[in-house]
Amino acid sequence: EALRKAIIVAHTKRDPVAPPRGLASVWAFYPAKAGAGCTTLAINTAVDLAMLQFRVLIVDFDQEGGDCGRYLGAQPPEEGQDVLSRLSHLDKLSAETVKPMLRAIELPVQPPVTLDVLQSPGQLINDPDRAGQSLSEFFDLLVTMYDYILVDLPPSRLLDPYAGQVL
Repeated sequence: EALRKAIIVAHTKRDPVAPPRGLASVWAFYPAKAGAGCTTLAINTAVDLAMLQFRVLIVDFDQEGGDCGRYLGAQPPEEGQDVLSRLSHLDKLSAETVKPMLRAIELPVQPPVTLDVLQSPGQLINDPDRAGQSLSEFFDLLVTMYDYILVDLPPSRLLDPYAGQVL
């Protein structure tokens, strides 16, 4: 509740006629122990931001649990059909090639809002030579498409499993 209030207070201080920045703020949510509450916090924050009319993407990086989509009522992607597993096979990364692969979930709130979700791949990218580069290029594109990107990390993992870099 405190985070929700802080988001709303910060939003009221925003200049309503200021042009968009053009680059998303990326917030990472990682649990201290066993993932307790991390996904719930990330999703509730995403919903609050979406209700304020921000363009929001929630990214689920938990290869084992991958529960963001499930919490929002989405079916898991079929094996190998998620964006992260297919990145190294895309000829061109653009909003037009990526947007159809993200899950757009309409939230049952008033007024209705849509939240985009990048569901967990359930496995690591199988092309280690291009995986890190592809993921970096992918996020470079995503920050131009959204106002906020919220990343739900798995328990006890502060490293990017795709690129071997600290997030």
